[in-house]
Order: sequence, then structure tokens, then C-alpha cells
Amino acid sequence: MHDTPTLRTVVREQINIVARSLTLEARVVAVVLAIVSLVIGVEIANGRAGPWFDSGEWSIVGVVALVYPFAVWRRDRRFGPAFLWTLPVNRTHLVYARVFAGWVWLMAALAGFIAWKFALSLLSGLANPRILSPDAPLGVTALYLIGSAVLLALRHPLRWFLGAAGILIMLGLLERGLAAGPYAFQVFFEAPQLLAVAGRSTTAWRQLPLFAQSTIPTLLMLIVGGIALWAAALRHGENRRR
Repeated sequence: MHDTPTLRTVVREQINIVARSLTLEARVVAVVLAIVSLVIGVEIANGRAGPWFDSGEWSIVGVVALVYPFAVWRRDRRFGPAFLWTLPVNRTHLVYARVFAGWVWLMAALAGFIAWKFALSLLSGLANPRILSPDAPLGVTALYLIGSAVLLALRHPLRWFLGAAGILIMLGLLERGLAAGPYAFQVFFEAPQLLAVAGRSTTAWRQLPLFAQSTIPTLLMLIVGGIALWAAALRHGENRRR
């Protein structure tokens, strides 16, 4: 009988496995960046490169981080019999090792993205280009943890995503339909007591430094993501039913 592998060995192996499993995604990203580089190169030649360096890509990076866990776990069944769960390692530890491995390559991709934008900004000759928000790594990590938690906690996460999107769309249509009547959503939000509380909260929030206004929500989201991942990992414990 072989000795049980150490956690360090498991993490290192998961990092290698995730790297091999992301080959297709890496090629797609490389092609997309090559096309975008060509477009930005044309804009630089025409002197219109400024809009490409205003940190507007943060929303795109955030969406990628949220759905990135689907690529990390694409080749493994999360529930039921699967090769991954036959390894002689505590299942909860194995979940954390796989999530950490995915995070390592996500940070590597983010670093490459920042380097790519920095190189283009040098070619553009802009004086003060905005490459990316300073708290982007924390925000990307938080969204990745939340996406991983959803994927590990639910057997059919895509259905939940589509269902949530459908509910939001229906609420938007309902709000639009009731906008001119006495039951409009804004009637509730314009209540004097609610407006007073919101006004005091907004005033106190605006007195904080800009860095704190950006960092505090990110840290809260990071804490929520960590707790959600911990709760999701419990579903894959040794004694849980499959």
C-alpha cells in the first residue's frame, strides 16, 4: 500500500491537472486577445486609443471570473461516482485543492491581461492610462469563489442561473408595467422614513476615502464568497450522501 499523499502533493497535482484541462480555453483567449490587439493597434494609429484604457474592462473580467469555475470543473462530475472522488484524499480537502488550483491560473491569466494592456498602453503613448482597478485581484477572487460555491453546491447550476435571470427580467417588466400606477415600485422606495435612512447612509458613505469606498464592498464580497465556498464544500464531505 502506498502512503496517503500529502496536501502539498495534492495541490501541486491539481494545479497541473487544471492547467492541462484549460488548454482549449487558453487558445480561445489568445485568439480573442490577438484580434483585440489588432483593433487597438488600428485605433492607436488613428490617435483614438484613449477609450481602451479607462478600466472599462472590469465588468468583462468580473463575468469571466464568475463563470470560470465551469471550465475548472468541466471534466469532472461534482456529484455521484467520479474518478476525482476515488483519489485517496479527504474529499473536502480535494475540493479546496481544485478551487485553489483554478485560482492560481486565474491570477496568472489576470497578470497576463494586465501585462498585455500595459504593453499596449506604452505603444499608445498615453500619459496616464488606467490599466485596471487596484482592487481587481480581490474582486476577481471574490467572484471566482462565489461562482465556485454555486457550482459545487448545486447539481444544476445553469438552470439556477437561467431561472434567476428570468426572474430579474420579469421583475423589470413588472416594474415597467406598474410605473404609472399607485403600486409602482418607486412608491415604496420614496417612503419618507426610507429616504431619510438612505440619505444619512449615503452622506456617511461619501465621507469615506475613495479607496475605502472601493475596497470595503470588495472585502465583504470576498468574505461572502469564502463562507459560501465553505458551505458548498460541506456537500462533498466523506459522510455526505451522493
